[in-house]
This record gives sequence, structure tokens and C-alpha cells, in this order.
Amino acid sequence: MGVRLHGKNLEYVVKVEINRLTEEVVLVEMKGNASGRDLWKDKFKPWLIDLVLGLITTT
Repeated sequence: MGVRLHGKNLEYVVKVEINRLTEEVVLVEMKGNASGRDLWKDKFKPWLIDLVLGLITTT
């Protein structure tokens, strides 16, 4: 599963791919330009950490 995000003028900003390798292992790969790195640091990474920690504490 994946998604590509484009900015103004259809500039490529970031591409995110999520692959479930096993029942317990999920690989998240993110590629992009400088704007994409900020998006990873400010939005995606904190969201994924909260999601994973929430799953760990509820199971």
C-alpha cells in the first residue's frame, strides 16, 4: 500500500509505502525532497509512534 503527495505545480513531495512483512513486522518506507523530510518529522513520524505505542499497550 502506498501514497504519493504532490505540492504546488505537481512537484513530487513525498512517497510513502507501507508493507506488512509478517503479523508483527510492518515496514514503512518514505522518500521525498526537503519538504517531505519536514512532513515526515512533523506529521507522519509522531502519528506512527502514537499508533504503534497505542497498539502495544492495548495488546
